[in-house]
Amino acid sequence: MDDNELTLPDPVGIIAAVDTQTRKVVWKHEVPAEYLGTSGPLTTAGGLMFRGSAGGQVEAFDAKNGHRLWTFRTSPRGGRVRPGPAASYELAGHQFVTISMGSEVWAFTLDGTIPARGEAVLDPWDNYERPRPAPRATNVIETATNIESPTPNLALDVQSFGMDEHRFNPVRALVTAGTSVRFINNGDLVHTIAARDGSWTTERVEPGMEVPVNFDSGGTFLYHCTEHPWAIGEITVEP
Repeated sequence: MDDNELTLPDPVGIIAAVDTQTRKVVWKHEVPAEYLGTSGPLTTAGGLMFRGSAGGQVEAFDAKNGHRLWTFRTSPRGGRVRPGPAASYELAGHQFVTISMGSEVWAFTLDGTIPARGEAVLDPWDNYERPRPAPRATNVIETATNIESPTPNLALDVQSFGMDEHRFNPVRALVTAGTSVRFINNGDLVHTIAARDGSWTTERVEPGMEVPVNFDSGGTFLYHCTEHPWAIGEITVEP
């Protein structure tokens, strides 16, 4: 892991073709996970593969070699939509490929005239910035974060929550020089919190305990839990 990284590397999305006889990957493209679609692609008898991405882009690939042959933007760059599955149909002697993108349904044919909504993204890694939360002005950092389930419990008609014992709350904190930051163990695991550069460390913080750490100099400092090194946080100290 890079000493300057706040979190573990992001998951990578993979678009790939697999030979079902040899079980080997024939070709693949790696994209940021957020550019993956929420439905599978459509492969036509003519050897084309169509897919929609959460970034609002529809793409066609050569199914044999993975070369991208065509792109079309249905939303401005930076937009996020939920793409549906692509489908193909024939109408009045014309073949169409259709796909739902959010609340809209798009249909494409060879002589279509509707303009795209912006330039196609040919390299999704170009100028890519990893999403991360903004620093929160606070001198209290908890060792666990309450996480809300993205889907409700349909049987009980309630929202579900859980504790992430390996995620500081907040992940990024903002304080002024001279502040004493309180690390509170609000979970069930023991944590020892230490600066990435080795400049300070806490004692073992048992569940229900809290320990103070003073920050007198300005700068941005990474820290982690020594028992669970994938739990990483950041403190920005303003002069």
